[in-house]
Amino acid sequence: MRHREIDLIADLLTNLRPASSLEWGAGNGTQYFTQHLSPQARWLSVEHDERWAAAVAEQIDNPNVTVVCRAPNSEPAPGIYTSGTYTAENDGTYEDFRDYIEYPSDHGPFDFVMVDGRARSHCVLKAAELLAEDGLVLLHDANRTYYHESLPDFASHAFFLDHRSGAGGIWIGTNSRRPLSDFLDVDFYGRLWNHYARIGRVVNV
Repeated sequence: MRHREIDLIADLLTNLRPASSLEWGAGNGTQYFTQHLSPQARWLSVEHDERWAAAVAEQIDNPNVTVVCRAPNSEPAPGIYTSGTYTAENDGTYEDFRDYIEYPSDHGPFDFVMVDGRARSHCVLKAAELLAEDGLVLLHDANRTYYHESLPDFASHAFFLDHRSGAGGIWIGTNSRRPLSDFLDVDFYGRLWNHYARIGRVVNV
């Protein structure tokens, strides 16, 4: 993640103050972002790679943060970072990652869901079922336009996109009756991301 993505997510969590959060795709952000929660808040991170899940779990010193591994149900196409290409197919199908996608179903509802792993389109659809009344779902790497075709029809949503086509970018959706501006300075981040979209075509930032 670029700093502008990290800052946006941290700002969102600070304002939202979720009591229960879900993350598909554990990583370095698992430790960092959970520092922006209240001491009693729960965070569940679901990862598909056993070795990576164990490595992330070793970094966690918060007893309310849980990292679990749910391996693929079938051997998926090579991941985008392995194959070097970015397509809907190599993100993984629902059947490839059924247990990974469905695991959080018995642990919701969630005030915040971050989708940043495999089978992201399917995870976003599942997230729509698991959100609390004022819950938000965030999709990382929303610059990949093939994700846009399957995004749920939320009451309100916002894109924060830049010049990169294969990575980066954020999409946020909610069915809350409260506007997104209650949780995030949408205008500020919109201007910031438009700025990076313009200069990024000349300088890779």
